[in-house]
Amino acid sequence: MRVGGSRALRRADTSALPAVREGFPALAQGAAAEAARESNVFTAYDGLVPEAGPMLDPRVSGAVASATGLEDLAKCPFRYFLQRGLGLDTVDDAEPNPDVWLDPMTRGSIMHELYATIMREIRDRQETPDPARHGARLRELGLAALAAHRARVPPPSDGVYEREERELLNDLVLFLRFEAEDCGQRKPLGFELAFGGPT
Repeated sequence: MRVGGSRALRRADTSALPAVREGFPALAQGAAAEAARESNVFTAYDGLVPEAGPMLDPRVSGAVASATGLEDLAKCPFRYFLQRGLGLDTVDDAEPNPDVWLDPMTRGSIMHELYATIMREIRDRQETPDPARHGARLRELGLAALAAHRARVPPPSDGVYEREERELLNDLVLFLRFEAEDCGQRKPLGFELAFGGPT
């Protein structure tokens, strides 16, 4: 029996569907997917993958969960799934900026590590932050951290390095000043802690 094109098929009543699906078995899966998508039930055809739950749940997987990662999850769960679940990310085609050495993430990581290191030392000595007493030590730590990063990632020029070194060292001085002003308000116990980790 010859079907007279798609127009004739559209005019046919639904009683012809079993015969069509028998002739084209793969269409049954497509019809099931379409029905599931049109239903009010959240199914695998909408993205339900229960097996992925343990892999993405840091309570089960043991993966480290940062505050930034949790913020990313709250902002866009789908993007979080693509990046953390599937390992996909956007392609960065931007040309490197010849006037920048430390990108914001790298600079932030270095600064936070320096903050935590000096504050742990101050805490362990049972002292309070004091720019006059601890400034030279923090500067020493800062210069060492910059030198270590420079060995891994050379700066675009000496001028860029000197400018960013000066800016970072100035920020370290400001940090100690703020901590000195605030030291009477609280007693810090831990710094840069992982969730559920030791102090």
